[in-house]
Amino acid sequence: MDFDRSRKVEEVECFINDVLKEDLRKVYENREKIHGKIRDYVLLKDTVQNIIDGKFPEDGLKTKIDIGCNFYVQGNVTDPSTVFVHIGYGFFLEFPLRDAVPFINKRINYLSDLANKDSKSCATIKAYIKVLQESLPHVQDASEKQRKL
Repeated sequence: MDFDRSRKVEEVECFINDVLKEDLRKVYENREKIHGKIRDYVLLKDTVQNIIDGKFPEDGLKTKIDIGCNFYVQGNVTDPSTVFVHIGYGFFLEFPLRDAVPFINKRINYLSDLANKDSKSCATIKAYIKVLQESLPHVQDASEKQRKL
């Protein structure tokens, strides 16, 4: 009987370390990716809003474009009246500047909801880990008391 309890304790410890902590790590990574996308959309929204407000010169915008592996080339945007926005699954859609802002806001809200769901998942997994870790000493104490009897 004592052997069964110690084996169960060991199984629970393995479950915590191998399953729950791994799930928690994956949810954290996914949440960080989502927060990175939110940052990109907020930056795009600010840039589009600055162009709409006329805070850039009329002769065009100078920019740097990442062509991969952190190699940049200088670009010049002569007509900043439209912007290409990533709409998902590798597709981009050309928007007039005024129409891009509401879409970007919707996308930010959607991604924020996903991040909130991941945060709730993190809290749930942490609670499971804590409950299991706090119950292990009680099981071990019970097995020691039973051994003394």
